[in-house]
Amino acid sequence: MSELPVSRAPGFLERYYICRDTTGIMGRGFNMSVKLNEPVSDLILSHALRRVIISCPYLTVNAFLTISEDTLADGKNYHIRPVKRLLFSKLVYRKTVRDFDARVLEDLSRVRLPVNRGKPGWYLTRISVESSGDQYLTFACNHVMFDGRSAVNFFDDLVKTIDIVSGYTLSDVAEVLFDSEVDSPGKLRDSSENVTNLYDSPLWFKLSTLASQMLIPSFVLKLFSSYVWPSSPNFYQHPPFNLVPFNGLNEANFRIVHFSREEVSLILTHCKQERTTLTPMMAARLYLAIGTSFTAHLGTFSQSCELIICGRRYFPKEKQITRYGLFFSAFTSYIAPGLSTKDATEVLKKGLSQAMKNRHSFYKTGLLQLLNIWNYMKPYAEDKAERQTFEISNLGRVDISAGKWHVTDVVFSQGVTFSHITLSVISTPKGGMNVVISYHEDFSKVSEGGILMVDRCIEKFRENMLDV
Repeated sequence: MSELPVSRAPGFLERYYICRDTTGIMGRGFNMSVKLNEPVSDLILSHALRRVIISCPYLTVNAFLTISEDTLADGKNYHIRPVKRLLFSKLVYRKTVRDFDARVLEDLSRVRLPVNRGKPGWYLTRISVESSGDQYLTFACNHVMFDGRSAVNFFDDLVKTIDIVSGYTLSDVAEVLFDSEVDSPGKLRDSSENVTNLYDSPLWFKLSTLASQMLIPSFVLKLFSSYVWPSSPNFYQHPPFNLVPFNGLNEANFRIVHFSREEVSLILTHCKQERTTLTPMMAARLYLAIGTSFTAHLGTFSQSCELIICGRRYFPKEKQITRYGLFFSAFTSYIAPGLSTKDATEVLKKGLSQAMKNRHSFYKTGLLQLLNIWNYMKPYAEDKAERQTFEISNLGRVDISAGKWHVTDVVFSQGVTFSHITLSVISTPKGGMNVVISYHEDFSKVSEGGILMVDRCIEKFRENMLDV
């Protein structure tokens, strides 16, 4: 028998997501699905999963509550530790669908993966598609423990291990994937702020940011932004897009927008000609689609967008210790109405480029370490905050292969929390691109002439992307 499983205190970003999970404002449906070149059997999959889990103790853990009150303890009353046992029949589910479409993603988004339970913060579903005979493997997870790149790395580890295991002679399905009394989990990977300096805010940044937030009234900041700061919208003349007021009810609907290899080639050629990258170009096209579709209903409005930045880019030599966990932040931009496609792209390109260079978005996230997170999140829990217009998370191209096994298609999906609309973007090994668009279900209440405005917006977004 091994020693008792190790545990550790949660990092500040993990506590932030524990807070969101326990107060009910966590978006659901964070998952990634891949299609392999051929279906994988229970026999091979179970043994491959056991190997991956044993080699990565992080896949055995959840956040468990100790005796204390969350707000007073600031989430430090939780511990990250392995569960007692993982069984194949309890961790891997089967599902048969007619087509792999938005309904599959909506079903996945209805499943909650809470902390403080005897299961890890993830599960796997084998989805059999009747119309094509394909099989998708879906890694669904809680955002407390995993980000989008973690999901990519999970499938990279799994496919490589499937290739190894498929060469062995196996007789029985490995039902026990992990047993804490037999399988020593080893030392747990520490939280992101303890293995890198990603969220270490310089003293000048702490002082200037806290001073502006604590000493300058919000109406003065609004005046300054509207009339002094050159790139900011005038929030008095053009209030932020606010179709759905913030609340803890974040049920979402989904659409999958696919771009073929030829279409992606055209888009990327245009990006190269305009000296921009895909994410700001895509954000500008969505900005225009939202403006075109909703101005008649809401009047003229400004928009805000969050573009997710992966912090692993700053630690190319630390790929192993940053393989799983939370290593990201968001650049937020406010955009005035009426900009052309080129101008909107330029604003977003410059802002994102500067944010990646100066790392201020990570410094700002790091300031959570100075606050009581439960008190900080109170306005959101009490529905007093405002939603961003949209968010984009682009994981880039995923090309995973090992031996005879390779991924042929991949879909990344998540619901909405702080934004009205979320785009989850991933490019396939064959050069295509899947964009999952999730939007708050209250969009379904807004129509014109029998046509949902959000449907018009999504259609316009796709047209804009190909108008190059």
